[in-house]
Amino acid sequence: MNSPHVPLSRRRLLLAPLLAVAAWPAARAELTLEQRLPLVKPRAARLRRYLRSNAVDPYRVEADLADALQKAEAAWDRNDGDRALLALAPLQKYAPIAELPFIKVQLLMAAIAEDKRQSDLLRHHRAFATALVGLIDASGNGLTEATALKLVLPSEADGWFIAHQDRYKPLARMMVSKRRNSMDLWRVRDAAGVERTLYFDVSAMLRRTEPGPRRRRRAD
Repeated sequence: MNSPHVPLSRRRLLLAPLLAVAAWPAARAELTLEQRLPLVKPRAARLRRYLRSNAVDPYRVEADLADALQKAEAAWDRNDGDRALLALAPLQKYAPIAELPFIKVQLLMAAIAEDKRQSDLLRHHRAFATALVGLIDASGNGLTEATALKLVLPSEADGWFIAHQDRYKPLARMMVSKRRNSMDLWRVRDAAGVERTLYFDVSAMLRRTEPGPRRRRRAD
């Protein structure tokens, strides 16, 4: 699979200290995307399991993610990478910012890193995004309800489609919910121009969160 990417502006920006990963060993900074992938994949998998657990409210995660991304993308559209990164800061309650388990967030941070020519950060964020996409790919092929691609959050489909933009163009979505099962059915056009339906299992949204006022710690 080609590494996911998003269009970049031409203007170079200052990279906020918020995203610095200065503690990395120098040897790791020189690793290619392919070499980084097996290193970050277990971490990406662990963070997705955390989001799937009863320790977090999936609807709150979706709301927080949508709000942060809207503000960050608006700032990035204005060529303000620093404000874009600051807009993502509230998501750190779920994971360290360099390891946020959201595909579109990792792609945005990769775009900012590339614009700054921070090659080590660029490779890290692309590898993390690729790992997140790969975990979804490994869950099914999406061609039937029985082989549906399993999502932690419905919004993961947006990042998945960016990663697979050479294969599928999303056209429309339909939600189908049953008592213990919830599916997002996406009508897509494939690379050959054929329209088909892809199945995404979003049943993780139906789980109950643990009761109690105690605040849950992020998955560090």
